[in-house]
Amino acid sequence: MKKFIFKILVLLLISSCGFKVVNQSSLINFSISKITMVGDKRINYNLKNKILSTIKDTNNRTINLIVNTKKEKTIKDKNIKNEIIKYQIKVSAIVKIKDKNYSNIKPINIEQIGNFDVANQYSQTLNNEKNLIKTLSESLANELIDEIIRRMNDL
Repeated sequence: MKKFIFKILVLLLISSCGFKVVNQSSLINFSISKITMVGDKRINYNLKNKILSTIKDTNNRTINLIVNTKKEKTIKDKNIKNEIIKYQIKVSAIVKIKDKNYSNIKPINIEQIGNFDVANQYSQTLNNEKNLIKTLSESLANELIDEIIRRMNDL
């Protein structure tokens, strides 16, 4: 019985890896002076608001962002009567980072894909599409912020 307890105790002590959650705000060592948006207006609005609310203008190092967004809506499913019952939306963004000190920063390519159902009423279908675009653009913004922070800390 003592050996069993000893093995469990040793296992618990060895398995703690020391993982520490990184505070993302401490990694931001830059500020954004200008964001140029091209593409879908709704996606651009959500992206810009999310980026500017996350990255504060408190640092001396400034960068410019050029964001090109694109939305593709395709038919996902049809029923037996050849009526559309589901759409697929693919939201993609190509982001170029302009920095005075570094000229060889590769563009960031990010995309998100989601599906929404066609409702009985057209207005409900439009609401489903708007909600999906908002969700996809928020996840796109989070992924974009993480990638910008990673690339700027690598430089």
